[in-house]
Amino acid sequence: LRSIYNIDLKNDDVMKFPTPQQFANYIEQKLKQSNTQYFSSESYILKLRDGTNDCPLFIIHPAGGTVFCYHEITKKMNAGDTVYGIQYPEEFIYSKDTLNLTQIGNHYLKGIREICKDGNFRLAGYSFGGNVAFEMALTIQKEGGYIPELIMFDSHPPIAYNQIDPNEEDFNKAFPQIVNIIFRNKPLFSAREISEKYSKMPLNDCIEKMKQDDLLPQNIKNNDILKFFKVWQQNHLSLRKYTTKSKFIGDIILYRAMEPESQEIMEMLNIQKVDKSLWHNFLTGNLNIIEVPGNHYTMLNEPNVSILAHEFNNSSRQQALISDESLLMT
Repeated sequence: LRSIYNIDLKNDDVMKFPTPQQFANYIEQKLKQSNTQYFSSESYILKLRDGTNDCPLFIIHPAGGTVFCYHEITKKMNAGDTVYGIQYPEEFIYSKDTLNLTQIGNHYLKGIREICKDGNFRLAGYSFGGNVAFEMALTIQKEGGYIPELIMFDSHPPIAYNQIDPNEEDFNKAFPQIVNIIFRNKPLFSAREISEKYSKMPLNDCIEKMKQDDLLPQNIKNNDILKFFKVWQQNHLSLRKYTTKSKFIGDIILYRAMEPESQEIMEMLNIQKVDKSLWHNFLTGNLNIIEVPGNHYTMLNEPNVSILAHEFNNSSRQQALISDESLLMT
């Protein structure tokens, strides 16, 4: 479709317009706009699930910037849940400076408030997305608002990133290792084989070689992969800049992967191995850790995501009962 119509289509557009008719209408709209480009909350906030709940969930992208990883879990959520996915805005990619988490979070809050004018919503995020959600919750607190509960999927506490910044070579070495994990339930190669095959290649050559080796899908454009790499790199550098003395006045539900994260990747990206239970130092409420199968990169894939969704739905129902009891008491 990209080649035939010469228009910019993103992988996430399939989630935003899930039926053939909706997708066809979207393509028609893109053709009419031709080269016109604009940015609004509609361009980076996607409705992933329509429900009856009057307190929608906004779930923030991981470091790669897309919300495609939430496709399976949102399908399995409780029927009443309304879920929006926040993806990395296109205009951020071309920013001259690396944006910090506060700047990113403030932009997302502005978009959320265009949708939820009553301020009644929940926040969640996987990995980097959990860190952004945390900073957004602090901003809401400073403004006098309140988010009773944050949901995180295997997010590292901020202290894990207070190390020396990875350099370009570190990112180039780590990228094939991550690709080897995220596109398959089981890695195609060992960490050592990946290092031997790709570590000394320029990024463009590396992408071509990964496609030849069936590590990357052939139908993904090289330019999209380069854009994904740039966003992933920018967001990792944003995490390095983040420090806070404020504490979240509320509870955190942390879904923690049972299997250890790749030590090779953590060393390449200079991520300190710290226990995720250290999030308790950043809040005044309760930290509820729920162990789920898989590792940091596979917990949202089948078959692990079915168990994760089950735990998520149970927790959501319990929280709804608590909220109902609180309303009755008041």
